[in-house]
Amino acid sequence: SMGSDVLCSRLTLAPYYSAFSSEETRAWLTEAMGASVASVHMRLGIIASRVSRPKSPRYCPGCNAEAMERYGELYWRRTHQLPGVLVCSAHAIPLRESPIILDRLNRHGYLAADVSSCPSDGGRACCGDDPASLALLHAIAVRSATLLTDPPPAMDATEIELRYRDMARRAGLMRTSARVDVERLVDGFRGRFAPVSRDLAVADPTLGGGDGWLVAMTRRHRKAVHPLFHVLATMHLETLPPACDPLPARPSAFGPGPWPCRNPLAAHFGAEVIRGMKWYRNRDAVVGVFACSCGYEYTRGIAPSGKLGPPRYRTFGPTLRPALVAAMAEGASLRSTARRLGLDPKTVVTEMHALGLTPPWSCGKPRRASRPFSVRPQRRRRRSAAPRSDWITRDREEAIKVRHAASVLRNQSPPVRVTAAAIERHLGRRGWLRHRRDKLPLANAALDDAGETVTAFQRRRLARAIDIVLSDGEAPSAWRAIKIAGLRFDWRDEAVAMLAARSGRPRVA
Repeated sequence: SMGSDVLCSRLTLAPYYSAFSSEETRAWLTEAMGASVASVHMRLGIIASRVSRPKSPRYCPGCNAEAMERYGELYWRRTHQLPGVLVCSAHAIPLRESPIILDRLNRHGYLAADVSSCPSDGGRACCGDDPASLALLHAIAVRSATLLTDPPPAMDATEIELRYRDMARRAGLMRTSARVDVERLVDGFRGRFAPVSRDLAVADPTLGGGDGWLVAMTRRHRKAVHPLFHVLATMHLETLPPACDPLPARPSAFGPGPWPCRNPLAAHFGAEVIRGMKWYRNRDAVVGVFACSCGYEYTRGIAPSGKLGPPRYRTFGPTLRPALVAAMAEGASLRSTARRLGLDPKTVVTEMHALGLTPPWSCGKPRRASRPFSVRPQRRRRRSAAPRSDWITRDREEAIKVRHAASVLRNQSPPVRVTAAAIERHLGRRGWLRHRRDKLPLANAALDDAGETVTAFQRRRLARAIDIVLSDGEAPSAWRAIKIAGLRFDWRDEAVAMLAARSGRPRVA
């Protein structure tokens, strides 16, 4: 008999959903599925994910023919039930969807794969049939199936973050060691997956708030990420050609590490105890930041010629205040205190002001010290010869621009929701209109009227999906329109009514 771990790895989708998890999470998952699965979906982040599971079981006519010839009966393949898999990984043909809706069944029920559940005329899982879209969907299916049958080694969040940053660096998409070139990354991804945007709604890299899920993959992972996002991101980054001059993982002039701590107040002064570093570009130079666990930080620069510059103090940390208090109590001079700390005398005075200490020494104006407020004599301003802005005319012009931008956004494909923020982004003036409500009332009124609610945006997506269903030459059905629009099954009645109104005859779901 097979144990729970074998059942979990061979007969469920657990290896796919835990492919990018730590060893601890994988062990917990195997134990939980052998006992209780109440919190498995929540722990893996499946519930909160924007990627939904298939509404119906999927099957491949080619795989079914092979199964009947070899075993004399049909069976469901796990690789066909993975989210985002719309093409058979073995035969590279579109999968078919069973007429059975999973949400209407008991989740503990048994559903056999037979002629009734896998009809020969089942609906296609994908809409596109051109070679470019089928090739992309087949590549997604192959990678997803590999995660299920041969998952990668366990990784924690830090390892995943470094993995994607390294791929972005090799492709020349990193501005610094910590910042990705968002615009180039997103534009390149959109261009690559444009052929499958109709079939995969999650192929939009801006979903998820902020800069979108794709950019979030290259940053610190604070929450679970769906495996389909990993598949898409890896497909894009791994297949990009290497940059001619990629950003190095760490400039070689800094050495391999570890690096010495230069805190003269620490017992490990001069010892190589700093094991991590960050760096950034400052015009043509490169600056490395070395931070020790004692709180002391310093920087070193690399000139364009490749020469490594001297260390420069940045932050002392918690050891500075006690040393300054002791120096004042001993009556030490400013220069002797500065030599003991390895700082410039003016820097010592500046740090004392920052710590709220009153220095007993006089050293002129401290560096970066706040200057006392002084009242300057007012200068008589010259009146500009430039004419004042005609805000009334400007208001009418901006209102016309707002309505035109809203019209352009409504005609975009794939559809985008028309909001005030989207219109302002399209005009290249984020917040400019909102900050001038009193001067531009007509433009702001047009901005408010042009915005659409979430429900209105969903209804517009459904109308567009119905146009696609009616024009593709196949038998139109409401469930296909709902799927193309990326909506929930709650829209079924409205989709049926809208489809009947547009086609001129009643339609069934």
